[in-house]
Amino acid sequence: MHEQPLPPEATVAAARRRNLHRAFQARREALADTVTVAEAAKLLGSGTETIHDRARAQELLAVEDQGHHRMLARQFDSTGPNGTLSDLSEVLCELCRPPARGVGPRPVVHQPQAAATRPLACRSACRRRL
Repeated sequence: MHEQPLPPEATVAAARRRNLHRAFQARREALADTVTVAEAAKLLGSGTETIHDRARAQELLAVEDQGHHRMLARQFDSTGPNGTLSDLSEVLCELCRPPARGVGPRPVVHQPQAAATRPLACRSACRRRL
């Protein structure tokens, strides 16, 4: 079996830089559709601590940006239960679920490209269902 030669180091380095730029661009795009914790509290008629508590309980999806949490705007729905999409808790639990045995790898949510959608913590109810 013939092995293909490795690409030159300069080609590999250039590809890494392109991937890095793409990751930062993807994060900027994801963060463009977020609201601050204070804005989320105002939307839901609650305090900021309640928003943080709901994010820790995985009832809201929060991402960290420069030391502050931001909430993805698409999860809010004025007609939904508790002001969120009706199936949000199931989706957030699914993000914490380990891959099934014998199934290929699941998307890794901690990769830079997906960091903007990583939940802060898995709710204990989700852990019990796993």
